[in-house]
Amino acid sequence: MRKFILLIFFLIITLQVKAEVTSVCSLNNPSQILVFPQAKAEHFFSWFSGNCSSDFKLNLLEIVKTGEGKLDLRAMAQRFHAQVQLKSPQMNILQLEKFVHEKMNMEDNFHLFNLKSLNSKSFAVLSSDSVIELSPLDPQRMGNKQLAISIYSPNNKGKDTLWFSGTLKKNIKGFIAKNTLTFQDKISRNDFQETTIWTDTPQDILTDMNNIHFYRPTRNISKGTVLSNNAIISRQLVAPGKPVKILFQSGGLKIEAMGIARQSGSINQTVELYNPKNNKRIYGTVTGEHQVRVKL
Repeated sequence: MRKFILLIFFLIITLQVKAEVTSVCSLNNPSQILVFPQAKAEHFFSWFSGNCSSDFKLNLLEIVKTGEGKLDLRAMAQRFHAQVQLKSPQMNILQLEKFVHEKMNMEDNFHLFNLKSLNSKSFAVLSSDSVIELSPLDPQRMGNKQLAISIYSPNNKGKDTLWFSGTLKKNIKGFIAKNTLTFQDKISRNDFQETTIWTDTPQDILTDMNNIHFYRPTRNISKGTVLSNNAIISRQLVAPGKPVKILFQSGGLKIEAMGIARQSGSINQTVELYNPKNNKRIYGTVTGEHQVRVKL
C-alpha cells in the first residue's frame, strides 16, 4: 500500500513539472532587425516555441511590423506569461521604409510608396556591426523603381543582397473640382479647391490657376477629381477678322488702340494683327478676351 501511495505521489510531481515546463514561452528573437514593408506574420512564427499565448504573439508582431526603436521584451513578455525565456531581452527595430528615406536624404515631399520585397522575405537579422548599403536612386525621376539593399559585416566576407520594388512619388500642390463640370462649362478659380497630392507624374498635374477662366474642360470632370493639364484647353479669345483692343507697351509708356486680328489665338499665343487705317501688319500676344499686347 505504501509503495502504491509513493507511486501516485511521484506521478503527480512528474505531471506538475511537465505542466510547468510546457507552460514556459520561449522567444528565439534577434537583438536587431530590419523590417520590410508588407511583412507577413507567419514569417515571424519561428521565433516562438513552447506555450506562448496568442495575445503575446499578436501584440509583439504588431509592434515589430510597425514600431521603431528599442523594445524591452522582458517587460512586455511578463505581461502575458509568468515564465518566459528570451534569447535577447531587448530588440532594436528598424523599419526599411524610414531607413531608405533617411539614408538617401530625400526631401519630405518625396516618398517611396508600395515598397515591397522581391525576395519573399519580411525581415533581415542585423548584427551590431552590420553595414547596410543602398543602390543609387535619383529622387528627381518619378515612377516605378527597383532598389538593391546589401547587408554585410566587416568581419564577414559574405554579403546578402535583397531586391525591392516601389513607386517614387512627389507631394505637390494641386486642385480638385468642387462639383462635376462638363466640357461645355466655363470654369473659374471658384470651381476648384486647392489641395496637396502624392503623384509619380507631377508634370501632368495643373499647379497654377492663373488665367484658368480662359480655359475650358476637354471632357467632363467629376467632383473630387484632381485637375490635370490635359483636362483643359485654352479657349479661343481672338478670332480672325474680329476687332481687338491692342495695348502698345514700351517701358512705362502704354497706348491703347484698336486693330483687326488676322488669325485666331488663345491665351499667351502670338497672333498677327493689322491696323485698318493703314493696313500695317503687326504681331502681339493674346492677354484676354479680344485683347492683345504689343511690346515696342
